Amino acid sequence: MEDIIEGILGGEERINNSIKVFPTLTVLVLTDLPNLKRFCCGINPVEFPFLGKLEIRKCRVLSAFHFDTASIGNNISLDPNIPQPQYLSVQRWNVGVKEIWLLVPSSTSFQNLVALEVEGCHGIIKIITHSTAKSLVHLEKMTIENCQEIEEIVGGGDDDDDKISFPQLKILKLQSLPKLESFCSSRHYTFDFLSLKWVYVDDCPNMKTFSHGELNTPFLHGIRLQWNMRWEGNLNSAIQQIFREESSMVEESENSWEESENSEEDLSDLCKKQRRHGTWEGN
Repeated sequence: MEDIIEGILGGEERINNSIKVFPTLTVLVLTDLPNLKRFCCGINPVEFPFLGKLEIRKCRVLSAFHFDTASIGNNISLDPNIPQPQYLSVQRWNVGVKEIWLLVPSSTSFQNLVALEVEGCHGIIKIITHSTAKSLVHLEKMTIENCQEIEEIVGGGDDDDDKISFPQLKILKLQSLPKLESFCSSRHYTFDFLSLKWVYVDDCPNMKTFSHGELNTPFLHGIRLQWNMRWEGNLNSAIQQIFREESSMVEESENSWEESENSEEDLSDLCKKQRRHGTWEGN
């Protein structure tokens, strides 16, 4: 299956650009479709005026939600009406796609998004661009977990100083992200988390700091790092501290292992000497 919909409307129906194909659809789930490349393509506008929840799981070659006519070589161009759900869950998605928002490139497509979950998408390097981040004014919960290649959540750049606000975000969870270094690498962006209460960071061994730019979290209640609760109000300081502690623990463990190996080598040498001189107690 390559397309869910392709040319489903024809004839005179194509003339009406305001056709609502799914006028009452509230939930759309695409799961375990290994050959699905896109939801639909062609000149027909597709609208989901009441879509509240979009879930995509195990669609490993999905590269776009809708291909308009320009992208398939047709001279007629109509802008697709991309769904604007409140809940988006993406799991085990196309490993060849580097950004989650390439699924639906328009920054206005998820302006109504309340919850975002991304899991097991091992090709993604960053979740969103800074321009898309600025449109997520209703987002309340963000969960990113088990993505092997993610380096940052909001893509950084060399743009002029800018402010990015998540006015409604209350919960942020980052888990099992081995290459994650920070929420955003750019020093040019100021982040306002005016409603953020809880931050959970677990198994992100390379996360050295939260953000390199200014950070505002006036209502942060707690930070759970590696199952330990931290009550420091400064998110950057808490993550930097846990990174130093973990680095120190790793170094101590490596030193201990090296000392153990050296001790075993010394003991082995001693045993060999005793055998040569006939003083080994086992004889």
